[in-house]
Amino acid sequence: MLKSIIEFQKAGGHTVAYTNENHIPSIEDRKLRLKLIFEELTELAEAYGLEKTFQNIVKKLIYEKELSIEECRDTKEFNKTEALDALCDLSVVVNGGYCVSGFTDIAEEAYEETMRSNMSKFCYSLDEALVTVANKEDWTYKQVVVDDKIIYAILRKEDGKIMKSPAFYKPDYSKFFDKK
Repeated sequence: MLKSIIEFQKAGGHTVAYTNENHIPSIEDRKLRLKLIFEELTELAEAYGLEKTFQNIVKKLIYEKELSIEECRDTKEFNKTEALDALCDLSVVVNGGYCVSGFTDIAEEAYEETMRSNMSKFCYSLDEALVTVANKEDWTYKQVVVDDKIIYAILRKEDGKIMKSPAFYKPDYSKFFDKK
């Protein structure tokens, strides 16, 4: 799975770092990652029909810290060991979600479909990139080279989130259920 994520990260002009580089991710990279994870958790709560439950879980987690929201502060310190532990745990929980949702046998194929769709977010010509950002004041494009190919990532200016090009297509998950 990581091979396709690395390609997607590079195509989006996002960071791909390795342990031998002694890399500390930027504050911007960390904020974006948290925001994206939360967005996907919100979508999962909606798909499960448990939006109110999700809201209650978030509230409980905030208030169990025994700090009011106003008292919470960012230290901006990066703890590699704890970050790796949290990401591994998230991976276990997410992959467990495939199992409990009845997708154990199609998880890998569905993931590949998702990544094909994700790669359709990019523009493969400068003209396409310029047209895509033309009427979007809060979007920009970034030229990147991935495997000797020039790709144009469409990014939200605020945080660098990868946006969708006109060529974007949604993943077709129905094919996994039609064959049963």
